[in-house]
Amino acid sequence: MPGSGAKLRTAHDAAAWRAAQVGIVVFTNGVFDLLHPGAAVDCVVIFDEDTPLDLIRLLEPDVLVKGGDYTRATTVGADVVEARGGRVKHVTLEPGFSTTALVERLRAPS
Repeated sequence: MPGSGAKLRTAHDAAAWRAAQVGIVVFTNGVFDLLHPGAAVDCVVIFDEDTPLDLIRLLEPDVLVKGGDYTRATTVGADVVEARGGRVKHVTLEPGFSTTALVERLRAPS
């Protein structure tokens, strides 16, 4: 594992990181583009499971965030977070902020 300041952590190390946090911890998951507007990332965990449910249970986030293309019913772990008193938020997707869109603009003839 990289040095102590590294953001990439195992699930076990992420749980220890989470336990040391004061304040609100927000969780999201997915396949992320290189470019995205907004929030900084403090911790990254790569997982092989089909869903992040075990990781959500382990990390006990205060807020679970997914894109606006998800609903409450399709957001894995929503019930777990809400049962602990947390919130589930769905955010509007920002068009044009994907790596795919950037590559397409670069390939377009001038």
